[in-house]
Amino acid sequence: MQLLESLNIIYKLNFDDGFNRYELNVNSENHHHLICLKCGEIMEVKLDLLEKLENEIEKENGFKIVDHNVKFFLDTVRTVKNKSHFGIYFF
Repeated sequence: MQLLESLNIIYKLNFDDGFNRYELNVNSENHHHLICLKCGEIMEVKLDLLEKLENEIEKENGFKIVDHNVKFFLDTVRTVKNKSHFGIYFF
């Protein structure tokens, strides 16, 4: 896993739960995650509305944001959408 990560093929996700998770580094689109506090299920959220905010922060402060990390913690994922673990690999 370390080799694939060092070659920038995958990247490690940290959800503060003691598990290592990895995603393929196949596109540059940011996405976020929904994390169920009851069952631990994780779902991707493809919608990223932070680009405008990032641009404003960069403009106001004179620096370039290179990345951000947003996690949404939910009561339960299954009632939101019946989908699970899309593109997230557990090791």
